[in-house]
Amino acid sequence: MSLQTLCQSEHGNAVPFFTFGSGSRPVILTARHHACESTGSYVLEGVLDVLLQCELPDLKVFCVPFVDYDGALCGDQGKNRIPHDH
Repeated sequence: MSLQTLCQSEHGNAVPFFTFGSGSRPVILTARHHACESTGSYVLEGVLDVLLQCELPDLKVFCVPFVDYDGALCGDQGKNRIPHDH
């Protein structure tokens, strides 16, 4: 498993993603959720757990976050944020 930097956030934080597997078939997994609603992340966590246990030899998995990373690091959930709710 390899943790890498996808990009830099607006506030200069490194936004991570990770990969595992060495196969030739790429699979990209991501989960999106609204502030304070983490069901999508729980589903992604379960899928990743199964894929890590199965070790499918033909796959290369990329897991990319879909989140307001700066807000998450600062504890700002984005609810009722002016001028719009994230």
